[in-house]
Amino acid sequence: MVRVGIIGGAGYTGGEAIRILLNHPEAELVFVHSNSNAGNRLCDVHVDLLGETDMRFTGELRTDVDALLLCVGRLKEAYLQDACGEYLKRLGRYANLELVELKDEPEPAAPSPALQRRVLEAEGARILQRIRPEDYVVALAIQGQSYDSLGLARHLAQLEQRGRLVFVIGGSLGLSQDVYARCNERLSFSPLTFPHQLMRVLFLEQLYRCCRINAG
Repeated sequence: MVRVGIIGGAGYTGGEAIRILLNHPEAELVFVHSNSNAGNRLCDVHVDLLGETDMRFTGELRTDVDALLLCVGRLKEAYLQDACGEYLKRLGRYANLELVELKDEPEPAAPSPALQRRVLEAEGARILQRIRPEDYVVALAIQGQSYDSLGLARHLAQLEQRGRLVFVIGGSLGLSQDVYARCNERLSFSPLTFPHQLMRVLFLEQLYRCCRINAG
């Protein structure tokens, strides 16, 4: 189910879009924006909608496209925090993206395979606790599918129909097998290895770019 909002819904074109979306089997109309008609019922302006909906116009812009970015560890560097904050602000025009930082496990300089496994399992358990059964989950991984920016934009537009999108960036050791097993797909930005903190910035920048591409 795709959740849709209409900005400028008081005119003829807005009325037609409202009528189509109200009757579309795969769309949910979540808001209709109009500054001059805020608080009025849609059917007060579009009389042909009388009996079809009790929804009212809103004067506030909302972004109810649900997406979640799960990241292991906190950003400590100010320049990375600033970069993430800037792209999150820009993304606010297009989508309601929630970024959640999950606690990472302390890790010695040369962990044994057994300790690495325990770290991944502990971090993986925290990730899985944040994922709903109906979520469509995308893990960022070197071994995933790669796209150029246009291809990724088209792919994400298709994924919006799957419900809430959850993107997962692991910690310094990556992701556990349990997390990979839950993921619906893996997405790779490059065969190169990046610090997971920097990967967060790269992902947000590309997500913003994709949103701009899809918005025309």
